[in-house]
Amino acid sequence: MPSKGLTKVAYEYDGNVSEHVLMIGERATDKNGVKYTNFSTCDYWRGDVPYFGNSLFIKGPLDPDKLKVTAYTPYENFEVIDFKYTLHEWDGQSFAGWVLPFLLKIGVMLFVLWRILRTMFS
Repeated sequence: MPSKGLTKVAYEYDGNVSEHVLMIGERATDKNGVKYTNFSTCDYWRGDVPYFGNSLFIKGPLDPDKLKVTAYTPYENFEVIDFKYTLHEWDGQSFAGWVLPFLLKIGVMLFVLWRILRTMFS
């Protein structure tokens, strides 16, 4: 979503909601009684749908009909009905899935090298 002019964008998928907050406002009143809001830009996420950077993690196959996107401005909110998304499939293998076997092999090789050097110099 282009963030210009938006205070937040809410992503709802299968009953879970996450919000990408883009601006935070503070209401004030001047000496003439005029109410106004000062906005500060920010960039943080909160909610139930897992996220990372500007991406959401959807477990299982993606059903675009279950994804509801709502954009909020300082004055109104509206449901985004025409949006594009990029699907990055994940094979489910975690960081530990390849690092732990690698470290285990290095450990075994160091242990064998230590035993060989110990027997050579004993």
